[in-house]
Amino acid sequence: MTDLPTPLVSTEWLAAHLGEKDLAIIDGSWRLPGSGHAIDDYKKRHIEGAVFFDIDAVADKSTDLPHMLPSPETFSKAVGAMGISREARVVVYDDQGLFSAARVWWTFKAMGHEKVAVLNGGLKKWLAENRPVTDEVSKPKAAAYRAARVSARVADAAALRDALKEGACVLDARPAGRFDGKDPEPRPGLRCGHMPGASNVPAGSLIAPDGTMKPREELMHALAAAGVCKGRRVITSCGSGVTAAILSLALEIVGETGSLPFMTGPGRNGAGKATIRRSSPWRRELVEWDRRSTSSSPILNSDQDRSFQRRRARPSRSRSCGRKIRRCISIAISTGWSAIPITG
Repeated sequence: MTDLPTPLVSTEWLAAHLGEKDLAIIDGSWRLPGSGHAIDDYKKRHIEGAVFFDIDAVADKSTDLPHMLPSPETFSKAVGAMGISREARVVVYDDQGLFSAARVWWTFKAMGHEKVAVLNGGLKKWLAENRPVTDEVSKPKAAAYRAARVSARVADAAALRDALKEGACVLDARPAGRFDGKDPEPRPGLRCGHMPGASNVPAGSLIAPDGTMKPREELMHALAAAGVCKGRRVITSCGSGVTAAILSLALEIVGETGSLPFMTGPGRNGAGKATIRRSSPWRRELVEWDRRSTSSSPILNSDQDRSFQRRRARPSRSRSCGRKIRRCISIAISTGWSAIPITG
Protein backbone atom coordinates (compact mmCIF):
# COMPACT_ATOMS: atom_id res chain seq x y z
CA MET A 1 0.00 0.00 0.00
CA THR A 2 1.38 3.40 -1.01
CA ASP A 3 1.32 6.09 1.63
CA LEU A 4 -1.17 8.88 1.06
CA PRO A 5 0.48 12.29 0.54
CA THR A 6 -1.19 14.80 2.82
CA PRO A 7 -2.79 17.23 2.97
CA LEU A 8 -2.86 17.49 -0.84
CA VAL A 9 -2.62 14.90 -3.60
CA SER A 10 -2.11 15.70 -7.27
CA THR A 11 -4.28 14.56 -10.15
CA GLU A 12 -1.29 12.54 -11.36
CA TRP A 13 -1.09 10.69 -8.04
CA LEU A 14 -4.81 9.91 -8.00
CA ALA A 15 -4.81 8.71 -11.60
CA ALA A 16 -1.92 6.37 -10.82
CA HIS A 17 -3.68 4.87 -7.78
CA LEU A 18 -7.28 4.88 -9.00
CA GLY A 19 -9.01 1.60 -8.26
CA GLU A 20 -6.82 0.52 -5.37
CA LYS A 21 -8.88 -1.41 -2.83
CA ASP A 22 -8.16 0.72 0.24
CA LEU A 23 -8.50 4.06 -1.58
CA ALA A 24 -11.82 5.85 -1.05
CA ILE A 25 -12.70 8.81 -3.26
CA ILE A 26 -15.26 11.37 -2.13
CA ASP A 27 -17.02 14.07 -4.13
CA GLY A 28 -17.55 16.76 -1.51
CA SER A 29 -19.04 19.40 -3.81
CA TRP A 30 -21.44 21.91 -2.27
CA ARG A 31 -23.45 24.91 -3.40
CA LEU A 32 -24.30 28.18 -1.72
CA PRO A 33 -28.00 28.64 -0.89
CA GLY A 34 -30.03 29.26 -4.02
CA SER A 35 -27.39 27.84 -6.37
CA GLY A 36 -28.83 24.39 -6.95
CA HIS A 37 -27.72 21.03 -5.58
CA ALA A 38 -24.25 19.61 -6.09
CA ILE A 39 -25.50 16.02 -6.07
CA ASP A 40 -27.29 16.65 -9.38
CA ASP A 41 -23.96 17.36 -11.04
CA TYR A 42 -22.37 14.41 -9.25
CA LYS A 43 -24.94 12.14 -10.89
CA LYS A 44 -24.00 13.52 -14.30
CA ARG A 45 -20.23 13.14 -13.95
CA HIS A 46 -17.73 12.25 -11.29
CA ILE A 47 -14.43 10.46 -10.89
CA GLU A 48 -14.89 6.72 -11.14
CA GLY A 49 -15.59 5.10 -7.79
CA ALA A 50 -16.36 8.39 -6.02
CA VAL A 51 -19.16 8.54 -3.47
CA PHE A 52 -21.00 11.75 -2.63
CA PHE A 53 -20.63 13.42 0.76
CA ASP A 54 -23.33 16.02 1.51
CA ILE A 55 -22.15 18.34 4.29
CA ASP A 56 -25.73 19.50 4.82
CA ALA A 57 -27.04 15.94 5.23
CA VAL A 58 -24.18 14.52 7.30
CA ALA A 59 -24.62 17.15 9.97
CA ASP A 60 -25.99 17.93 13.40
CA LYS A 61 -29.75 18.11 12.91
CA SER A 62 -30.46 19.27 16.45
CA THR A 63 -29.65 22.85 15.41
CA ASP A 64 -30.97 25.06 12.62
CA LEU A 65 -27.43 26.20 11.83
CA PRO A 66 -26.24 24.83 8.48
CA HIS A 67 -23.80 21.90 8.15
CA MET A 68 -22.74 21.73 11.78
CA LEU A 69 -20.37 18.90 12.67
CA PRO A 70 -22.34 15.67 13.16
CA SER A 71 -22.06 13.45 16.18
CA PRO A 72 -19.54 10.60 15.93
CA GLU A 73 -22.48 8.21 15.63
CA THR A 74 -24.07 10.11 12.74
CA PHE A 75 -20.73 10.45 10.98
CA SER A 76 -19.88 6.78 11.48
CA LYS A 77 -23.21 5.62 10.10
CA ALA A 78 -22.99 7.86 7.03
CA VAL A 79 -19.35 7.13 6.22
CA GLY A 80 -19.81 3.40 6.82
CA ALA A 81 -22.70 3.42 4.36
CA MET A 82 -20.30 4.92 1.81
CA GLY A 83 -18.14 1.83 2.18
CA ILE A 84 -15.33 3.67 3.94
CA SER A 85 -13.46 2.04 6.80
CA ARG A 86 -11.15 3.53 9.42
CA GLU A 87 -8.19 2.05 7.56
CA ALA A 88 -9.09 3.60 4.22
CA ARG A 89 -7.03 6.25 2.52
CA VAL A 90 -9.49 9.02 1.67
CA VAL A 91 -9.15 11.57 -1.13
CA VAL A 92 -11.73 14.35 -1.27
CA TYR A 93 -12.43 16.63 -4.23
CA ASP A 94 -15.06 19.13 -5.33
CA ASP A 95 -16.08 20.41 -8.75
CA GLN A 96 -14.93 23.99 -8.25
CA GLY A 97 -11.25 23.23 -7.87
CA LEU A 98 -10.71 23.72 -4.18
CA PHE A 99 -13.72 24.80 -2.17
CA SER A 100 -15.95 22.56 -0.09
CA ALA A 101 -13.55 19.61 -0.34
CA ALA A 102 -11.50 21.32 2.36
CA ARG A 103 -14.52 21.25 4.66
CA VAL A 104 -15.01 17.50 4.15
CA TRP A 105 -11.28 16.99 4.76
CA TRP A 106 -11.68 19.02 7.95
CA THR A 107 -14.63 16.90 9.07
CA PHE A 108 -12.69 13.65 8.65
CA LYS A 109 -9.78 15.12 10.60
CA ALA A 110 -12.16 16.20 13.37
CA MET A 111 -13.40 12.61 13.59
CA GLY A 112 -9.89 11.26 14.00
CA HIS A 113 -9.34 10.04 10.45
CA GLU A 114 -5.73 11.00 9.66
CA LYS A 115 -5.33 9.35 6.26
CA VAL A 116 -7.30 11.98 4.34
CA ALA A 117 -6.19 14.42 1.66
CA VAL A 118 -7.68 16.92 -0.78
CA LEU A 119 -7.30 16.54 -4.54
CA ASN A 120 -5.40 19.66 -5.57
CA GLY A 121 -7.42 21.33 -8.30
CA GLY A 122 -10.34 18.96 -7.87
CA LEU A 123 -12.63 17.88 -10.68
CA LYS A 124 -11.90 21.15 -12.49
CA LYS A 125 -8.27 20.21 -13.05
CA TRP A 126 -9.12 16.54 -13.60
CA LEU A 127 -11.40 17.48 -16.50
CA ALA A 128 -8.95 20.03 -17.90
CA GLU A 129 -6.44 17.20 -18.22
CA ASN A 130 -9.00 15.08 -20.10
CA ARG A 131 -9.05 12.42 -17.43
CA PRO A 132 -12.02 9.99 -17.40
CA VAL A 133 -15.27 10.53 -15.54
CA THR A 134 -18.46 8.51 -15.28
CA ASP A 135 -22.16 8.96 -14.58
CA GLU A 136 -22.44 5.56 -12.92
CA VAL A 137 -23.39 6.13 -9.29
CA SER A 138 -21.22 4.09 -6.96
CA LYS A 139 -22.94 1.47 -4.82
CA PRO A 140 -20.29 0.43 -2.33
CA LYS A 141 -20.65 -2.36 0.18
CA ALA A 142 -21.27 -0.95 3.66
CA ALA A 143 -18.32 -0.97 6.01
CA ALA A 144 -17.96 -0.75 9.76
CA TYR A 145 -16.76 2.69 10.80
CA ARG A 146 -16.20 4.05 14.27
CA ALA A 147 -15.39 7.74 14.57
CA ALA A 148 -12.97 8.79 17.28
CA ARG A 149 -13.70 12.41 17.97
CA VAL A 150 -11.41 13.70 20.72
CA SER A 151 -12.99 15.91 23.38
CA ALA A 152 -9.78 17.93 23.75
CA ARG A 153 -10.43 19.34 20.29
CA VAL A 154 -13.58 21.11 21.44
CA ALA A 155 -13.60 24.37 23.40
CA ASP A 156 -16.55 26.43 24.52
CA ALA A 157 -17.32 30.10 23.93
CA ALA A 158 -15.49 31.13 27.09
CA ALA A 159 -12.28 29.56 25.79
CA LEU A 160 -12.62 31.44 22.52
CA ARG A 161 -13.27 34.69 24.33
CA ASP A 162 -10.14 34.15 26.40
CA ALA A 163 -8.14 33.37 23.27
CA LEU A 164 -9.20 36.64 21.68
CA LYS A 165 -8.30 38.57 24.81
CA GLU A 166 -4.88 36.93 24.76
CA GLY A 167 -4.22 38.20 21.24
CA ALA A 168 -5.16 35.23 19.08
CA CYS A 169 -4.89 35.81 15.34
CA VAL A 170 -8.39 35.75 13.82
CA LEU A 171 -8.45 35.05 10.08
CA ASP A 172 -11.69 35.66 8.20
CA ALA A 173 -11.99 33.74 4.92
CA ARG A 174 -14.90 35.71 3.47
CA PRO A 175 -14.50 38.08 0.50
CA ALA A 176 -13.32 41.59 1.37
CA GLY A 177 -16.71 43.20 0.70
CA ARG A 178 -18.43 41.02 3.27
CA PHE A 179 -15.58 41.39 5.73
CA ASP A 180 -15.75 45.20 5.46
CA GLY A 181 -19.53 45.18 5.81
CA LYS A 182 -20.06 46.68 2.35
CA ASP A 183 -21.63 43.61 0.77
CA PRO A 184 -24.60 41.70 2.25
CA GLU A 185 -24.32 38.23 3.67
CA PRO A 186 -25.83 35.48 1.48
CA ARG A 187 -28.00 34.22 4.34
CA PRO A 188 -30.88 36.33 5.67
CA GLY A 189 -30.69 37.66 9.21
CA LEU A 190 -26.91 37.89 9.44
CA ARG A 191 -25.32 41.22 10.20
CA CYS A 192 -22.49 42.63 8.11
CA GLY A 193 -18.96 43.29 9.31
CA HIS A 194 -16.43 41.25 11.26
CA MET A 195 -15.10 40.43 14.70
CA PRO A 196 -12.90 43.11 16.28
CA GLY A 197 -9.26 42.50 15.53
CA ALA A 198 -9.89 40.02 12.72
CA SER A 199 -7.74 40.01 9.60
CA ASN A 200 -9.15 39.29 6.18
CA VAL A 201 -7.57 36.48 4.18
CA PRO A 202 -10.16 35.73 1.47
CA ALA A 203 -10.08 32.01 0.75
CA GLY A 204 -10.15 32.75 -2.96
CA SER A 205 -6.89 34.67 -2.69
CA LEU A 206 -5.10 31.42 -1.82
CA ILE A 207 -6.38 29.58 -4.90
CA ALA A 208 -4.69 29.72 -8.32
CA PRO A 209 -6.74 30.17 -11.54
CA ASP A 210 -6.62 26.43 -12.26
CA GLY A 211 -8.28 25.69 -8.92
CA THR A 212 -5.13 24.47 -7.16
CA MET A 213 -3.73 25.82 -3.93
CA LYS A 214 -1.08 28.47 -4.49
CA PRO A 215 2.58 27.59 -3.78
CA ARG A 216 3.62 27.24 -0.17
CA GLU A 217 5.74 30.40 -0.28
CA GLU A 218 2.76 32.49 -1.35
CA LEU A 219 0.62 30.95 1.38
CA MET A 220 3.30 31.79 3.93
CA HIS A 221 3.39 35.40 2.76
CA ALA A 222 -0.40 35.80 2.89
CA LEU A 223 -0.67 34.25 6.35
CA ALA A 224 2.27 36.19 7.76
CA ALA A 225 0.82 39.44 6.41
CA ALA A 226 -2.37 38.66 8.34
CA GLY A 227 -0.47 38.26 11.60
CA VAL A 228 0.24 34.53 11.75
CA CYS A 229 3.56 33.79 13.41
CA LYS A 230 5.23 31.07 15.41
CA GLY A 231 3.74 30.65 18.85
CA ARG A 232 0.63 32.72 18.15
CA ARG A 233 -2.80 31.15 18.17
CA VAL A 234 -4.82 31.35 14.97
CA ILE A 235 -8.60 31.21 14.57
CA THR A 236 -10.00 30.81 11.06
CA SER A 237 -13.54 31.95 10.37
CA CYS A 238 -16.09 32.48 7.61
CA GLY A 239 -19.84 32.74 7.18
CA SER A 240 -20.93 29.20 8.01
CA GLY A 241 -17.80 27.09 8.27
CA VAL A 242 -16.93 26.06 4.71
CA THR A 243 -14.26 28.40 3.35
CA ALA A 244 -12.61 28.69 6.76
CA ALA A 245 -11.46 25.12 6.17
CA ILE A 246 -9.49 26.36 3.14
CA LEU A 247 -7.48 28.56 5.49
CA SER A 248 -7.05 25.60 7.82
CA LEU A 249 -5.79 23.54 4.89
CA ALA A 250 -3.35 26.30 3.94
CA LEU A 251 -2.13 26.46 7.53
CA GLU A 252 -1.47 22.73 7.51
CA ILE A 253 0.44 23.01 4.24
CA VAL A 254 2.62 25.74 5.72
CA GLY A 255 2.89 24.27 9.21
CA GLU A 256 3.72 20.82 7.90
CA THR A 257 7.41 21.64 7.70
CA GLY A 258 7.53 23.34 11.08
CA SER A 259 7.20 26.93 9.90
CA LEU A 260 3.96 27.96 11.56
CA PRO A 261 1.92 26.69 14.46
CA PHE A 262 -1.72 27.45 14.29
CA MET A 263 -5.15 27.17 15.74
CA THR A 264 -8.02 27.10 13.35
CA GLY A 265 -11.67 27.91 13.60
CA PRO A 266 -14.51 28.89 11.36
CA GLY A 267 -16.78 31.51 12.83
CA ARG A 268 -17.67 35.14 12.54
CA ASN A 269 -20.81 37.19 12.70
CA GLY A 270 -22.88 34.66 10.79
CA ALA A 271 -23.94 31.25 12.01
CA GLY A 272 -20.95 28.98 11.99
CA LYS A 273 -18.11 27.36 13.91
CA ALA A 274 -14.73 28.24 15.21
CA THR A 275 -11.68 26.16 15.82
CA ILE A 276 -8.90 27.09 18.18
CA ARG A 277 -5.45 25.63 18.27
CA ARG A 278 -2.68 26.07 20.82
CA SER A 279 0.99 25.95 19.88
CA SER A 280 1.74 24.45 23.29
CA PRO A 281 1.04 21.87 24.62
CA TRP A 282 -0.07 21.01 21.08
CA ARG A 283 -3.68 20.44 21.99
CA ARG A 284 -6.37 20.54 19.34
CA GLU A 285 -9.42 22.53 20.23
CA LEU A 286 -12.45 23.86 18.43
CA VAL A 287 -15.33 26.20 19.06
CA GLU A 288 -18.50 27.04 17.31
CA TRP A 289 -21.01 29.69 18.18
CA ASP A 290 -24.19 31.32 16.98
CA ARG A 291 -23.48 34.87 15.89
CA ARG A 292 -27.05 35.78 15.08
CA SER A 293 -27.66 37.32 18.49
CA THR A 294 -27.68 41.11 18.23
CA SER A 295 -27.68 41.85 21.95
CA SER A 296 -24.20 40.58 22.77
CA SER A 297 -22.45 40.40 19.43
CA PRO A 298 -21.30 43.77 18.11
CA ILE A 299 -19.73 43.78 14.63
CA LEU A 300 -17.18 46.14 13.14
CA ASN A 301 -17.09 47.66 9.70
CA SER A 302 -13.72 48.43 8.13
CA ASP A 303 -13.44 52.03 9.44
CA GLN A 304 -14.37 51.02 12.98
CA ASP A 305 -11.92 48.15 12.83
CA ARG A 306 -8.99 50.43 11.98
CA SER A 307 -9.84 52.48 15.05
CA PHE A 308 -10.14 49.33 17.14
CA GLN A 309 -6.80 48.02 15.91
CA ARG A 310 -5.05 51.22 16.97
CA ARG A 311 -6.36 50.77 20.49
CA ARG A 312 -5.70 47.04 20.65
CA ALA A 313 -2.53 45.92 22.37
CA ARG A 314 -0.20 43.98 20.13
CA PRO A 315 0.20 40.35 21.24
CA SER A 316 3.54 39.31 22.58
CA ARG A 317 5.88 37.44 20.25
CA SER A 318 8.47 36.45 22.80
CA ARG A 319 10.53 33.35 23.12
CA SER A 320 7.69 31.10 21.96
CA CYS A 321 8.21 32.50 18.45
CA GLY A 322 11.66 30.95 18.38
CA ARG A 323 10.69 27.48 19.45
CA LYS A 324 10.69 24.59 17.10
CA ILE A 325 7.12 24.19 15.94
CA ARG A 326 5.43 20.87 15.68
CA ARG A 327 2.97 20.09 13.00
CA CYS A 328 -0.59 20.31 14.23
CA ILE A 329 -4.03 20.87 12.76
CA SER A 330 -7.48 20.69 14.20
CA ILE A 331 -11.02 21.32 13.27
CA ALA A 332 -14.27 20.47 14.91
CA ILE A 333 -17.65 21.96 15.49
CA SER A 334 -20.16 21.80 18.27
CA THR A 335 -23.39 23.61 18.92
CA GLY A 336 -23.85 27.37 18.77
CA TRP A 337 -23.33 30.03 21.39
CA SER A 338 -24.22 33.71 21.28
CA ALA A 339 -21.84 35.07 23.90
CA ILE A 340 -18.88 35.87 21.65
CA PRO A 341 -18.54 39.61 21.15
CA ILE A 342 -18.41 40.57 17.49
CA THR A 343 -18.17 44.22 16.80
CA GLY A 344 -19.45 46.81 14.43
